[in-house]
Amino acid sequence: MSAKTRFIFIDFEKSVTNLRAAAVEAESPLKIDGAIKRFELCYELAWKLMKEHLSDAGIICKTPRDGFKAAKEHDLIHR
Repeated sequence: MSAKTRFIFIDFEKSVTNLRAAAVEAESPLKIDGAIKRFELCYELAWKLMKEHLSDAGIICKTPRDGFKAAKEHDLIHR
């Protein structure tokens, strides 16, 4: 795993932790909006992480759709 991939992974882990916390506390419309923003950040970091990891393996993905599809084909995603 490259250093860049490792840094993205660390950021992704933090964002998932923050999303979980926000989802538990999301009772008001403002907190729900905050949870949605945290989900959007998780999605972006997931895409960047997959893109970078696949790039390390020589697989180039130009769009999130291509990235998620390639990640599934290479067993990075199991569902």
